[in-house]
Amino acid sequence: MKKVLIIGRQILKGCLRARSLSLVIFYFFSLVIFMSMLSSSDSAYRKALIIDSGLSLINIFGLFLVALVILPIYQNEKSRHTLVASLSFDVSRAKYLWGLWSGSGAALLINYLAMSLLLISTLLVLGVPVEFGIFRQLFLNFCELLALGSFAITFSVFFSNVVATMLTFSIYLVGHMTTSFHEAVYEWKGSLIGRALDLVWAVMPDLSLFNLKDIVVKNSEIPFYYEMVALIYALSMIFIAMEIARYRLNRENLM
Repeated sequence: MKKVLIIGRQILKGCLRARSLSLVIFYFFSLVIFMSMLSSSDSAYRKALIIDSGLSLINIFGLFLVALVILPIYQNEKSRHTLVASLSFDVSRAKYLWGLWSGSGAALLINYLAMSLLLISTLLVLGVPVEFGIFRQLFLNFCELLALGSFAITFSVFFSNVVATMLTFSIYLVGHMTTSFHEAVYEWKGSLIGRALDLVWAVMPDLSLFNLKDIVVKNSEIPFYYEMVALIYALSMIFIAMEIARYRLNRENLM
């Protein structure tokens, strides 16, 4: 565990020196401009529009954080030969991967907390009530980003940065289309296409589990245990992704 934390600390330092800070600053200016446009509206749905747009914006920039902070890490470590150097000091490949994930996850958390504070502050300035449901959705967004980040590391172990980026964003897009997949599977049931779609639906993470924006905006009831279920699901996805990455890395000749 100590070796994992040491690697994680080094990865965290490298991530915070990367372009994540400039992304947070860009997020702040985008938030101010976007919210200023919405706040000038006289629509009866002004509050709902501001909350929905704010949560959507932080989710989009969270994806950019995954792309800028997590996706390049493994290939950068490999090209700088720090990966080989770490493994030469009696560090197992599994521990290295978990150190990689913990450091990048901590960097993601720091940047995401900064963006969340900016969002909450902006809502307060605009006079929009900050209800508990907003914090719940922000937590779910972060769980989703952690799970997505673990798959980003896994894809980076298998493929180049470009291919890993494409696959990570594909996971995000398809993961939010579970309802459409369900309807397509039902429509093509029994056919070859239906069986193929059923397989994709079975192995693809259900990221729609983390999206409750409509419920938050409408102030509907959310079961008190929902976040725990989502967290357990995200941790399961993280464990599966990291085990796949470990399996691949154990068979890679790094010398």
